[in-house]
Amino acid sequence: MDTALSMTVDRSEVLVGQSAVLSWDADAGDHLRASGAWNGERLLSGTETVTPHRAGTYIYRLDTVGAERPASRQITITVLDDDSEAPPAGGPDESQSAQARSTAGWLVNELSPVGHMPGPDVGTDWGLTIDTLFALYAAGTGASAVKDITAQVARHAGVYLGADLFGDPDARIGGSTAKLLVAAVVAGRDPEAFGTGKFLQRGATYDMRQETLDLIQKTGVLKGRLVNRGTGSEHTNVFAQSLAVIGLARSGGVPTDVVSFLRRQQCSTGYFRMFYQDGLSCDAGQGAPDPDGTALAVQALMTARDAGVDGLDGSIDRALDWLLGAQGKDGSIGGGVGAAVPNTNSTGLLAQALWAGAADTSGPRADEAEGRPRQGQAVGAGRPRPGADRSQDGPRHRPRVRCDRVREACIRRGQGVRDRCGHARPVAACHGSGDLRAGARVVRRPRQERSRR
Repeated sequence: MDTALSMTVDRSEVLVGQSAVLSWDADAGDHLRASGAWNGERLLSGTETVTPHRAGTYIYRLDTVGAERPASRQITITVLDDDSEAPPAGGPDESQSAQARSTAGWLVNELSPVGHMPGPDVGTDWGLTIDTLFALYAAGTGASAVKDITAQVARHAGVYLGADLFGDPDARIGGSTAKLLVAAVVAGRDPEAFGTGKFLQRGATYDMRQETLDLIQKTGVLKGRLVNRGTGSEHTNVFAQSLAVIGLARSGGVPTDVVSFLRRQQCSTGYFRMFYQDGLSCDAGQGAPDPDGTALAVQALMTARDAGVDGLDGSIDRALDWLLGAQGKDGSIGGGVGAAVPNTNSTGLLAQALWAGAADTSGPRADEAEGRPRQGQAVGAGRPRPGADRSQDGPRHRPRVRCDRVREACIRRGQGVRDRCGHARPVAACHGSGDLRAGARVVRRPRQERSRR
């Protein structure tokens, strides 16, 4: 007999700051697992009041756990802007908000009339377009542009993930697929029904979560690795793997094999290597240090920890300590192979990672409670779960972050920084042209994108 699971909401459309009441009931299973705009375990029957604090579309999903025949249900709540210019409660102060709006305005003006971003050597750079979505979300502004970008990215998903690009319905670029999953989560769209392509039937959409899971290596020394399919080459790297961890963690849970493979790319001194075609661990393969990869990988581990993966504190602390040690006296940092000179791209990633590592842990933030990435962190690196066991990782410590020097270094390189040490929810740090910075595809367009997708 099929498991009966019902789910209702008293209001499917609310204004920012208003609440809606979710109700549910299941007749089988041990408990329910919440994902999407909320997370954690739920009893088989209950109600819960949710209060989204940003405009957008929020998906609240429940799955049965322990039932002979699993069942799932989801509710979509649309949150409309109240047209107020005031920042959300707990958000950046007015000076930061004005700076964020100014920077976001420049980005929006760079968009085409329909909502995509031109690239340095192609008509449309979909990776750069998604990076713009991340930046606008992190700044908490540009709602109409975000809507246009999301629509365009969804409409051209088949090109970016590889099927339409290679003319093969089964072709997939691993990093691009994972990045589309993160984009769906950031935009508040259903990651299991996001994007179309010419090889899909009319009205059909991609299940970006399943697409990403299908690209995970299931056996062998590369078990847990995100890979390409049908592209004729294999160039996925720590950026692609980190995006997979972030997207899966934020859309219902990340398999431990995926996190474990990412951790194998961390050397004992704390840094992550970028490339790993040898099938060895970072130490065994003598991987070269990569500050860019380390900055994104540590945020991926924080996101996984936030989603319930235990035992990551040691890896996170070592990575943050290494980044602090690699930071220059002026607050800047250079990238990895081919980009060792201090630059805005790498310094932006550094600022984002260090802010995430030093974020206040005094209580849940509104957007984290909703299961979405917090403002100021497009990737959504989260805090430890309350009550999580950290005993195997040793004592926690908070690294000293030279936010003032990061800010000065980025300003000197032409990008204003909008982070403040100790502020409850600062706006995103300076971005250059990179993945989750403001740059190209899954990470950099120059240097042949270094296969960052």
